[in-house]
Amino acid sequence: MSLRTRTDALRDSDTPLRYPSCSRSNVCSILDARAGGDASVGTNKRYADYYDRKMNERIEQSANPAVIVALTEEQLDKRNATLRRSEPPIPVRVWLQFSDQTAVEVNNALAVAYTSKCVFVEGEHNKEKFGCWVWANAVTRITPRELY
Repeated sequence: MSLRTRTDALRDSDTPLRYPSCSRSNVCSILDARAGGDASVGTNKRYADYYDRKMNERIEQSANPAVIVALTEEQLDKRNATLRRSEPPIPVRVWLQFSDQTAVEVNNALAVAYTSKCVFVEGEHNKEKFGCWVWANAVTRITPRELY
């Protein structure tokens, strides 16, 4: 029995070989494969559902922009905490948590009020003003040197 490569076997068979067109992009061959066409490049049958779900999540995230996740009333514990206002507001650097699980450090915020555990900060991020309660350890005072 002689050893034959797969290429030899395909060459000797009666069916012609099909290759994706070089002038078409991989996206076209993926769409062809999903529509039942012939495509051998760019498809993943084993994980197709997983990647479809991931792409749908990305589309939803881009359609619904992330919002700041502020502390809840229960976390603020207003009954047991003493609220103090800072006059004038204190320049601070603050970490903000967003609904899409990302965190951003904002360098130009102001601490307006605080308790022993929480700080109410106001500022601007991506040309949008915000005001929210965050944990005190997410806030750092900015020294006068750092302002300039």
